[in-house]
Amino acid sequence: VGTVEETLFHAAVGFQQIVPERIPATLDTVYDLASLTKVIATTTAALLLRDDGVWDLDQPLSEFLPLPDFQWITLRHLITHTAGLPAYEMFYKHVSSMDELVQCIAGVPLESPPGLRHMYSDLGFMLLGKAVELAARDSLDAFCQRRIFTPLGMTSTTYKPPRSWMGRFAATEQCPWRGRLIIGEVHDEHASAVGGVSGHAGLFSTAGDLALFCRAL
Repeated sequence: VGTVEETLFHAAVGFQQIVPERIPATLDTVYDLASLTKVIATTTAALLLRDDGVWDLDQPLSEFLPLPDFQWITLRHLITHTAGLPAYEMFYKHVSSMDELVQCIAGVPLESPPGLRHMYSDLGFMLLGKAVELAARDSLDAFCQRRIFTPLGMTSTTYKPPRSWMGRFAATEQCPWRGRLIIGEVHDEHASAVGGVSGHAGLFSTAGDLALFCRAL
């Protein structure tokens, strides 16, 4: 067993072999926003639907996803991470659609009764993103583009960024699951498994676009 310094050295050499050059960030660099998707896209969409009178945040999730296990979970529970859902499960290895993912989540026992305690959960925002689509009668990415990104002039913010943006992306990691360097495609495994669009991850953007969003808030 080598020293910590030796381990870090070999890791650095290995990374250089994977990514042979360091590319400087610029104002146009597009980043995988990962869990900022929850805030920028999904929560904002949910609150816009609230403002539109489409739903009330204290409605049960089962009114939109009619599964018995969701009758005690409200939209507010999902937004505030108090639904009692686990933080994470490895469903991505055997699902290929959001509907399949929802069914998997519905079969997971709650770790606490809804509303009892806070537990940050990817699963909750996967469900919230699907509920937004059903309530809005639109896809999550199209709704967010129409109601959030376009009005704010966020021209470099999107799910599933186009290949024409290649050269602007910041790489995320050498993914052991997919066996390649992830650059310009969503890093999160669940978002990738369901096509790149989810309530918990999948959004790409630049620092400048996020500044526009923050100014709007």
